[in-house]
Amino acid sequence: MALQKEGGLLAQAPLSDAGSQQFSARFFPAKTAAEHAHYEIHGGADQYVYVELKEGDKIVTTPGSMLFMGPTLEMGVDYGSCCTRLCSGEGCCLTTFTPVSADGTRPSYIAVTPYAPAIVVPLDLERVGVVHVKSGAFFAGLNDVNIDFTCDFNPLTACCSGLGCVRQKLEGQGTAFVQGHGTVMSKTLVHGEKFVLDTRTLLAWEPSARLGVRPASYNPFVCCCWGQGCCNTTLEGPGTIYLQSKTYSQMVDGLAVTVNNKARTDQSA
Repeated sequence: MALQKEGGLLAQAPLSDAGSQQFSARFFPAKTAAEHAHYEIHGGADQYVYVELKEGDKIVTTPGSMLFMGPTLEMGVDYGSCCTRLCSGEGCCLTTFTPVSADGTRPSYIAVTPYAPAIVVPLDLERVGVVHVKSGAFFAGLNDVNIDFTCDFNPLTACCSGLGCVRQKLEGQGTAFVQGHGTVMSKTLVHGEKFVLDTRTLLAWEPSARLGVRPASYNPFVCCCWGQGCCNTTLEGPGTIYLQSKTYSQMVDGLAVTVNNKARTDQSA
């Protein structure tokens, strides 16, 4: 697979066809959102979002996400719905940025970035209304984005899907930005199409896609030795899903192994 550049930004390039549906790895390109605030996503494996804000626009971020900003932005703190945010995997407070200009016409700007090296995934909530995401994946929202949570009372999916019993839910009419690690992929499932994936890789999915679990194998030797547990997560269409090739904990573990190996090599030298 070759990633192609469009206007200095890495853009979508196809991986392969799975049936009649395109399965693609994405570096999401620049886009003008439906609410007329312009954003661009820059970078390779460690990305940031550049947003132009006009009067009436607002962006909310998790604390510490601001990379740089224009002088005409006013900062604030949103501490409403504190318990809801905590249950969804976020902190109780969000930082807000709103433009304040003397003439009310000059657009301001801000760049925000996740707390760790990540791929930025924009989710157009005006198009889908509601998106379920992995807890803690949200880091910024443009205009009307509400962070909520949903509980899974099915013991099978709550215990074995890799997502726990509480998931983050994003809804509204704005654009939400979530963070994925490794390579972020998307797939649109048609009605009745079933997709099997590793329990750690699911990042976000539309609620029309039905979440499920199936045994990895009925052979106990396979379950114990193949390195991916006893169960696989399943999703059944219709709906669009987003996957990540690595989780944050996998990236940290890989870095720790590299550092430890380097330290042992230096000691033996």
